[in-house]
Amino acid sequence: MTDLDGAAAVSVVNPSAVRTEFGSEEGEPFEERFEPGSVTEPEEAAEAIAFAASRPGSSAHEIDLYRRDKYADTM
Repeated sequence: MTDLDGAAAVSVVNPSAVRTEFGSEEGEPFEERFEPGSVTEPEEAAEAIAFAASRPGSSAHEIDLYRRDKYADTM
């Protein structure tokens, strides 16, 4: 969140599934559940957050991260 003359600016980053040590609802860590490259990696989510935070004047409102190769057949 950035202070813009007293107004709050909020950016949302929705990374979908990310390979981390955090567990799923079933208790299995996502880094064990998914193969490398099959879902979003933590570094990709961090890059999106850094991008959103670097935008002057809150020009990035929402960023959804999806693996392009997983959805190529549906577009």
